[in-house]
Amino acid sequence: LLIDEFIKTGIDGVCIDTSELAMLMLGIDPKDHNVAHLYDEVDPSVLVAAAYVITAAQKHKITSTLSGLAPSLYPSLLDKAVTWGVTAVTISPDVIDSTRQHLRLFERKLVASRGKK
Repeated sequence: LLIDEFIKTGIDGVCIDTSELAMLMLGIDPKDHNVAHLYDEVDPSVLVAAAYVITAAQKHKITSTLSGLAPSLYPSLLDKAVTWGVTAVTISPDVIDSTRQHLRLFERKLVASRGKK
């Protein structure tokens, strides 16, 4: 929530770990079997927080990276992150090719839709 203040100190990039952010936003330890079923890296509260940080980073022209398991598991999250202005994502090695292809197609759609406006 204080990303603008952190940026003012001179940081030149941020890395958002979706699993850590989900634990923070939801107050849930995914290893606790009593509440693990409530843990969700793409919960709306997690997405709002990630969008807030990524758009602030873009506004201030610093890098933003989205990491954790979610970028590998949820292509729709990648679409959102690209729309927000993310600079990079980390993904697991087994989905590199499919993720590159997905992002290539999504970016083409994004550019085409912007050209229609």
